[in-house]
Amino acid sequence: MRDIPLDKTAERRARLLKEENERPQIVIVEECKRCEGLKEQFMEDKLKFFKEAEHMRQGIDKLLEQCATVMSAGALKQLKDSLQLEVRFLTNGDDNNVEGKGKGKGSKPSGDGGIADALRQKIKQLELELEDSEKHNTELLRELERLRGG
Repeated sequence: MRDIPLDKTAERRARLLKEENERPQIVIVEECKRCEGLKEQFMEDKLKFFKEAEHMRQGIDKLLEQCATVMSAGALKQLKDSLQLEVRFLTNGDDNNVEGKGKGKGSKPSGDGGIADALRQKIKQLELELEDSEKHNTELLRELERLRGG
């Protein structure tokens, strides 16, 4: 049945138990309060950083919308490409965006695509202005009715 004699098996078991007892034990270390405080501060700072970065990104988008009204489509496209706004290192974006892989300053503006984009932005801006004007007119009409009726 067994090729190994019982005394050899017992010896082996004893050796394994001894090795197991001599092996360093894994100790679960509770984090100190200072570490917890530092982690909380880090998370707060990280959140503030992401909010500030997103605020800056939105500001740049607004500036580009304003530039679209006075710049030619080709120049606007070239400006957008030189800003490399599609490159993101920290937020969810394409994982393929690596430093230097984005479009650079040397990219040539595409002809009709840039004009169409600029016109779409202008239409969007005018639609928003129209919506605001309609809201303002409605408020003025209500005010006029209130003054006439009251």
